[in-house]
Amino acid sequence: MTLSNVPVCADEALPLLAKAIHEASLCEDIYPQVILKTKVPLIKFQHKHSHIEVDISVEAVDGKDNSDEVIRLMNLFPEARVLTVIIKYFLQQRDMHEPYRGGLGSYATTLLVISFLQHHPIYTIHP
Repeated sequence: MTLSNVPVCADEALPLLAKAIHEASLCEDIYPQVILKTKVPLIKFQHKHSHIEVDISVEAVDGKDNSDEVIRLMNLFPEARVLTVIIKYFLQQRDMHEPYRGGLGSYATTLLVISFLQHHPIYTIHP
């Protein structure tokens, strides 16, 4: 998730937001992880009730464009959805899904799957 129109820089906003998330009891017992030394600074935490992993960034200018492109590519290659979920699960099981620790994030994983399908059309449902 990317927050827009935040009146302060990410270095200020993210620690404040992490504190608010913790005080609102939205995350598990662990305090939200604030990661500032990356290309896109973010907060990581697991939602308390759904157990969904959440990443929040501030003012990531390319986020909307990237999301639009992923939607377009997923519509073009519908089989990519299932393959992407399988690869993401595979990476998560091996603790290789965090880009800031040298792994592949969701965007890179999605592009990897799309590239595979583009270069190996035998695996697609296109005629």
